[in-house]
Amino acid sequence: MELNPLAPDHYWWVGASILFNKRDFSGVVEMCGRMQSDEPVMRVLAATHALAGDLETARLYGKRLMENYPGTSAAALASVPPYKREEGRQMLLEGLRLAGIK
Repeated sequence: MELNPLAPDHYWWVGASILFNKRDFSGVVEMCGRMQSDEPVMRVLAATHALAGDLETARLYGKRLMENYPGTSAAALASVPPYKREEGRQMLLEGLRLAGIK
């Protein structure tokens, strides 16, 4: 990515997902901040901010998620890839619940 500083959002999203699994929450926020839009990464940002202890920001992302996906649950949001390992899904689920999604 250093060779391509204008990497497509997909690269930043994948990088953020990897850092999330490593619990590098500041890295997740930084990678997501490079994206043109935070729409595709709202669930990981909600969970990341929650797990990092910034519940105010996490709940703002949680509210936006619920506006975009009314009636969905934290479990449903956590079941969407890329989190293939159960540990990653459980961490995402915990963060989403902390962000106010039931």
